[in-house]
Amino acid sequence: RRVGVVAWDARRETAGDGGMRASSAARAGVGTRRSGNEARESLGDGVSHDMRRSSESGASALRGQRSSRKVAMSMMREGGIGKMKSILIEKSLYVLPVHNPLRNFAIRLVYHRHFDKVIMGLIGFNCVFLAMDSKAPGFEDTTRGELIALAEPIFLALFCLEMSLKILACGFFGHENAYLSDGWNRLDFFVVILGVLAALDLGNFSAIRVVRVLRPLRTIQGFAGMRRLIETLLKSMPLLFDVTVLVSFLFFIFGLVGVQLFGGAFTHRCATVSNAPSDCVLCGVAGAIDSSTGCDVGACTSWNTDNDTWIPAWHATTDDVTCGGPTTGKWPVVDTYTPAGYKCPSFEEGSFCATGFANPNYGITNFDNVLNAWLTIFQCISLEGWTDVMYLAKDAVSPWAWIYFVVMIILGSFFAVNLALAVLFVSFVDGGRAARDEEAETADRTFVEGGGPDEPSGTDVALLNGEDQTEEEYQALKLLELGARLEQAGTHTDGREMGTPRVGRAAVVESVAEAVVESVASATGGNSTSPTTPSVTSPSNMGSLQFRSAKVTPVKTPLRQDASPAAAVTGGRKPWLDEGFGDIQTWVKSKGAEVEDISVDPVNGQIRVVTPSAQTKAQRFCRRLATSTRAANLTMFLIIANTALMASEFHGMPATMKLAYETLNLAITVYFGVEMGVKLVGLTPKGYVADKFNVFDGVVVVVSFAELLITSVTGDGGGMLSALRTGRLLRVFKLARSWPQLRNIITTILSTIPSMSSLAGMLLLFIFIFDLLGMQLFGYKFLFCDSYDVDGASPTCPPGYTEQCPVRNECYTTCTSEMANQWVTFNAETGAAGKCVGFSNADDAENVTYLARLGAADRPRHHFDDFFWSFITIFQVLTGEDWNAVMFDAMRTVGPWASVYFIAIVVIGNYVVLNLFLAILLDNFSNLAQAGAGDETDGKPSEKHKRLVKEKRIENETKARETRRVQHAAREKKEGLEKAAAGSDEADARRAVRKLLFSKNRKKLEWFVTHRRFDAFILAMIVASSVVLAIDAPAEVAQNSQMKYWLDFFDLLFVLVFACEALLKMCALGKRYFKFGWNLLDFCIVSVGVAAAVIQSLASADDANAVMAAKLLRATRALRPLRIANRSAGMKVVISALFAAAPAIANVGLVCALFYLIFGILGLNLFMGKMYRCVDTFDDQNPLDPTALGLVDGEITKAWCLSGPRLTACVDDRVVAVFSGGDGYADGGYGWQCLRTAAVTAVSTDGSYSSYGGEWACVASDLTRRVLNGTDISTAPGSVFSQGAASLSVAVAAAYTAAVTTGTLVSTCEPSLLHPQWKLPRNYDFDHIGTSMLVLFETATLEMWLEVMYHGVDAVGEDIHPQRDANPGACVFFVIFIIVGSFFIMNLFVGVTIDKFNEMKEESAAEYEAELNAIKGEGGFGRDRDKKKGAIVNDGKRYAEKMAAPVLARTNSKRPERKSSLRRSSLRRQASLTGNNMAHKTAHGGPMGAVGAVFVTEEQRRWQQVEKMLMQCKPRRALDPPPRGSWRVSFFRFTNNNTFDGVIGVCITLNVMVMCLTYAGESDQWALGLWYTNAAFALVFLVEACLKLVGFGVLQYFGDHWNRFDFLVVSFSVAGFVMDTVTSTDSANLSILRLFRVVRVLRLVKRAKGLQTLLQTLLFSLPALFNVGSVLFLFFFIYSVMGMNLFGVVRDGEVLGRHANFKNFPEAMAALFRSATGERWNGIMHDCMVSTSCVEILNADDAGTYAAGTWVDYKALPDLKNAGLRASELDFVDRCTPNIGITVFYFVSFILLCGFVMLNLVIAVILDNFESYSKNFALPVSDEDFYEFTEEWSRIDRRATYYINVKDLPLLLKRIRAPLGLRTIPKQLQKDALRRTLYTCDVEIRDGNRVHFVDVLKHLAARVDGVEDPDALGRSKSGGVTDSFLGGGNTS
Repeated sequence: RRVGVVAWDARRETAGDGGMRASSAARAGVGTRRSGNEARESLGDGVSHDMRRSSESGASALRGQRSSRKVAMSMMREGGIGKMKSILIEKSLYVLPVHNPLRNFAIRLVYHRHFDKVIMGLIGFNCVFLAMDSKAPGFEDTTRGELIALAEPIFLALFCLEMSLKILACGFFGHENAYLSDGWNRLDFFVVILGVLAALDLGNFSAIRVVRVLRPLRTIQGFAGMRRLIETLLKSMPLLFDVTVLVSFLFFIFGLVGVQLFGGAFTHRCATVSNAPSDCVLCGVAGAIDSSTGCDVGACTSWNTDNDTWIPAWHATTDDVTCGGPTTGKWPVVDTYTPAGYKCPSFEEGSFCATGFANPNYGITNFDNVLNAWLTIFQCISLEGWTDVMYLAKDAVSPWAWIYFVVMIILGSFFAVNLALAVLFVSFVDGGRAARDEEAETADRTFVEGGGPDEPSGTDVALLNGEDQTEEEYQALKLLELGARLEQAGTHTDGREMGTPRVGRAAVVESVAEAVVESVASATGGNSTSPTTPSVTSPSNMGSLQFRSAKVTPVKTPLRQDASPAAAVTGGRKPWLDEGFGDIQTWVKSKGAEVEDISVDPVNGQIRVVTPSAQTKAQRFCRRLATSTRAANLTMFLIIANTALMASEFHGMPATMKLAYETLNLAITVYFGVEMGVKLVGLTPKGYVADKFNVFDGVVVVVSFAELLITSVTGDGGGMLSALRTGRLLRVFKLARSWPQLRNIITTILSTIPSMSSLAGMLLLFIFIFDLLGMQLFGYKFLFCDSYDVDGASPTCPPGYTEQCPVRNECYTTCTSEMANQWVTFNAETGAAGKCVGFSNADDAENVTYLARLGAADRPRHHFDDFFWSFITIFQVLTGEDWNAVMFDAMRTVGPWASVYFIAIVVIGNYVVLNLFLAILLDNFSNLAQAGAGDETDGKPSEKHKRLVKEKRIENETKARETRRVQHAAREKKEGLEKAAAGSDEADARRAVRKLLFSKNRKKLEWFVTHRRFDAFILAMIVASSVVLAIDAPAEVAQNSQMKYWLDFFDLLFVLVFACEALLKMCALGKRYFKFGWNLLDFCIVSVGVAAAVIQSLASADDANAVMAAKLLRATRALRPLRIANRSAGMKVVISALFAAAPAIANVGLVCALFYLIFGILGLNLFMGKMYRCVDTFDDQNPLDPTALGLVDGEITKAWCLSGPRLTACVDDRVVAVFSGGDGYADGGYGWQCLRTAAVTAVSTDGSYSSYGGEWACVASDLTRRVLNGTDISTAPGSVFSQGAASLSVAVAAAYTAAVTTGTLVSTCEPSLLHPQWKLPRNYDFDHIGTSMLVLFETATLEMWLEVMYHGVDAVGEDIHPQRDANPGACVFFVIFIIVGSFFIMNLFVGVTIDKFNEMKEESAAEYEAELNAIKGEGGFGRDRDKKKGAIVNDGKRYAEKMAAPVLARTNSKRPERKSSLRRSSLRRQASLTGNNMAHKTAHGGPMGAVGAVFVTEEQRRWQQVEKMLMQCKPRRALDPPPRGSWRVSFFRFTNNNTFDGVIGVCITLNVMVMCLTYAGESDQWALGLWYTNAAFALVFLVEACLKLVGFGVLQYFGDHWNRFDFLVVSFSVAGFVMDTVTSTDSANLSILRLFRVVRVLRLVKRAKGLQTLLQTLLFSLPALFNVGSVLFLFFFIYSVMGMNLFGVVRDGEVLGRHANFKNFPEAMAALFRSATGERWNGIMHDCMVSTSCVEILNADDAGTYAAGTWVDYKALPDLKNAGLRASELDFVDRCTPNIGITVFYFVSFILLCGFVMLNLVIAVILDNFESYSKNFALPVSDEDFYEFTEEWSRIDRRATYYINVKDLPLLLKRIRAPLGLRTIPKQLQKDALRRTLYTCDVEIRDGNRVHFVDVLKHLAARVDGVEDPDALGRSKSGGVTDSFLGGGNTS
């Protein structure tokens, strides 16, 4: 899902966290006493380090193996075998030396340069044969099967020969270059040996033949890019291991909790008693249990006691809905209470919630044990079908079950899985960069060795560069060429003499001149005579000059070799001057020629004009026409017109309109052909093909004419041929030359193709292998009989019927001999019936088996029967759409182990290969955006960053000047008014006084509207208004209720309040009000609210248009909460970023629309009018099955379907459909009359069948008979019987003759009337461009696209009913569109959004640095001696407040800090972090590296900085042992060691494993055993807690967070066991207490360092996640309120229903959340688009036309009003869509905004922090210095309170070595150094004479970093550490 798609900044350099963790491990191994926790962390680091080394060694081994083989082959070519002795084993197989002839031959063959190519060809050939294999019954006897069986031994022999040759040449083992030393050889050996075992037929080895599918893996050896991917994957293993630990941890937690909460709950169903006693038929009906019913209550309730008493048989009324009550234990009394889950409907007779039914999805989806729970959780995390599981849990357990699933989705799908993607992405991108660096190094080596670079190869990107060369540009180039030739000939000219060409574009001459200079320079060895004038050179030496995308080949003239610069001075003949012309160009034109017609004699310099021929003039005319700007504009107009013309086609076009379209298309095609001819003549073929877009145009034109020719010859332009004309649409990409956004995206796609080739090959290889494996495992096994709902039905081939059975068996069920040769109805509801026939084998005729054929078996559309459909099925699984349905079918077919196959596809294919496919695309997109921006090297800022800082500085200075100017103007205006008021002119004075008074009042009003209390009041009103909007649900609040009255009253009140606010602000601020975007937003929202209130008050309930307008405007009230964003700093930064990114998003949106338009038009040509199908009127969702009606494919057409009702009857062993025309037989109309002529056997008592036997005689009416016998030709009946069925059965042929001739028909089953209807599917069609693009957008979101694709596969043609798999090629269209439209386009949509935010982050960092530089000044604080000291101090304070992070008060002190002590940081912060060095690090990954974050506020950013600093160095808690001699010492030593902690860790692990052993329905003995085992573990943990309490002491024990958590878990566990012991009931409270046993697994977190790393990522993400999440919740709130008002009363549909609806605010939020995850969002949209049968009649009209409880279409509303029904009187309720267009816009905009942008921003924040956490935090001193500081601090602050007494600060400094401390300074200098250190590091003193860890570390680091000391006067007043030790301040 797209929740399956990652938004990630691919531009940043990403470093692994291995170095950080390794350094942490090194530090953890040094120092004083450590606690057990830290020892385990160090151990975990060691394990991780070992894993990293092993994975790196594995990758190196793969590289080494390949490189060694390359070296050997090179040595073989250079020196033969003699030179290879040094790298080969001395004796192969211990007997064959190198000089042995046999081994000599093997070596020469194996190391031959073509050997690998031959083996690769052999493997490819073998892959073809593997793909041809099949598991079809009897396939071995077919020609293809025999060929494959014959080829397999040959391939096996060849692979054995290859293996033997390699073993002979290299040796088997024992050497670094031996055969088994290569990992790929080991795989070959494994596959070959298993193949040999299978071929020897020594036993049942057929299963191991499946290993053959691994042979294609060997192709990886032949592709360097694919090998590099494998190597990079191995490098990522350590980080992947950490992510795997986190995912496993989540699976354990959610699995155990799920088993405790939902175990066995999914087996509950609403059921009725199918065998109730005869005297209790009314039992269970509400109010039926009384004395008057005659029901024996005792008999009904005395069940399941003795063998002779009644045992109820419960029959489920709903198979897919679980329930929570009423319980069956009180049957037949229906409980009146409301259960926790779904209550079975009371209107069903005897409906109770019974247990014991099968779990959903064939018993697979459940939480009955931990394994099934994990499988269900994996399905939910994949975001496919998770809502179905959640709804089952809500119905079975509690409505609050959604909390469990939502938390699972957030942590599992949005965090854990995407962390894995981040790790893989970072690893592969780094691997790609390393590969590029290696290639660059190789290229440099080649350049040095070869003496020059290689010729650059052309790329497809050149397709988009530039346009065709215009005539002006061509003439300018010719003038320059002529000037070069004249210079060569000795004729010196200047620019005036050459003439000035008419150039229509800027700098054309300069560009051409540069091209000529470059060509001349290259021709003369890099030297030119002048930077502006080209040296004398020949155009022939210039070669073909490249100018933009077109190439011009100048006329070749001989070069005079002896020309010298001296000749140029003497000058030459200038005939244009002799004839009185000022320049050459005018002179040439006067002679009717062109500049290119001038001939220059290279010997004497004579110039003459060659008169062009007529052919040349014609060619030049074509050239001018081809390069004309007007012609180019006309072509572009026609391209757009052609696109619009093709997009405007629709199904059902009038014939004249269709003819006009064809004529216009023909004319446009002819124009394009003429244009192509003109260009070929004008540009010459060489010049034409030089521009790749011309080649592309030519191909399109040729294809267009071919399509027209074929259509004119065959007369059929439909089918796939019609898709050829859509090739014209591709010409629209010519817009890319003038559309930068389109050009960038196309360039990105084209440049990505080469870099993706390796990954694409790996993906195809992955699909190929799983394709072959799927065919072997599941081929021809997906055959079911579920649709018949008959117990015992299965696909089989009857005895003695083998040769006549189809390839895919049909469904049969058993019957009895009494039913022989009679029609048996097994299930009347599903229509499952068949003729009971006896079957027996020829050699055992007496053993008769009676079976009834039900019909064709159910074969899912997803299957593995052949290679093509296996490919499509695996592609379906990769996209995530209904992949769980495929897995369910496989699991119920071959067993539970089949789930491993599909989990592997999802994990490897979806989460690894496919997402890396997208990651590379985003990486190329980011590389394109930053091309030319420069990179940071060696810690230096890039040129782009410097430029941004400079721009921001200029921008800030400009704003400051503008502000000063405005303030100055205001002061002058005020002074002028004051002077005028004091003047002598009374009129002027009065006006001035009024203006001054008005200005004064406006200032007061401005003060009022900008006061924080006014903002708080407005914010409270907005919140209250939002609450009212959430309550006001039209579906639940009655229109005439008191609640509705008050809601409307408050709504009107809020409108007035907000209107008054807007008026007050406009009066106070004037024009300034509209200068701010937030004010404009407020004004628009208020205006819409006022308009909605006015229209609603004036609208009439019976006026449909007014009601609709009021409803739409009422929905816009939901925009009010947007105003909260302006008043919340966190939300404001995110909203501002979104608005800033809006232009980029809009551009990409247009590009996306262009791609969808192209594919939409292609869809029109492929499927327009072909999606119609014939359905039953009473079941319009499923198309008719021709085989079920005795028809063959192609017999159901539109005419057949519209000819009227059909009579379905049974003849012989099949159902037939006969024309009826109607059911008016009794009235003399069309129809049949059927009478039963034989009795029907009663229904069985055991439910095995419904009835059997009977016979009906049917007679057609006269009108129907006339149609059947052909007398009446006005009605087209279609086929009476299937001609194919009649030819197979004599009985059917006889019935056909009787029906046609006599109008009679005899049926062996009860006839029924079928009412066919010809209609489109409800959710999709390609009949016009609007629906076509909507379907494609839904497909791009990967939701419900399979239904559309399979219908396209079944589409045959217009007016023909679909036929299964009639057009498999249609799959290609959808697969290509998903790759382009979803994998590329939709992810580029997200990618450009993230890229824009990254640009904004860079700008934010630049602005931040610019502000710091402005505060600090160019020379630093105090450099300007003329500056006042107070200003210096204030600047230093501002700088420090801007730069330094706030200190987190982490203290265990219970005394509150005094405010006075918090104010003591006024002047002493100014020395904290100044100087260019730290400012530079701020902007480039230093301690303040997060300043560029876009989604966090300043305070949140500072919090992140402190947390990241503490992450690298923080105090370590040390435990104080009890006093010596104390009895507690032994307890302390026992509990404070690694062994004890290791044992406890093992106990926790074992306890978790024991908890995983519980399952639903477990026996009492098993449950008791688990109870005692859990009790034993609880006792162990209780003893542990007691021992630690005794050994550590109460204060030390509870001073640790983990100890407190342990004690809480132990306490609740003991309480749970106590309650288990004292009570026998299973209550909800007891279940909650049991869950605390599960929480114990959290204790493993402190023992898993990698897990802590990932959780720390989540911690750092919290600020940005909170801001983005707040905005996301805001958008959800807005859309929820709008959804309630728009769709709250819409009729329920297929998806919209009890669980997913907009009836109230919580339900609307839930529906939107599932839509944001992609869970059938388009199903909800289509249900909300309903316009048929959506008006509910509540009261019948007087005439009885409309009955209560019925539904009519929306278009029948006028008829309802004419019938006297009124909506205002609740006679009917309109439950139709408010507007289809608005509905589509609502859902599409929500998916784009929340499903693609916002949710991916949440993921991007997590990934960004993961990257940040993985990097070492750049601090100004070394890690060792910080570690020493931390250790010495911990010796003083043993409780890790982060505080020490200020008197201990000198002691701390003396214990630390320089540069932070003084220990390494000579003792005689330490006193003075201490004084200086305390002077320059004035740390803030906090409550209790204490200093904070971060304060001290920050100031010491800043001092080392070269911070200049500010003015001493400011510091002396600060009362800090300096005053404490120098006697200058109060230290208390």
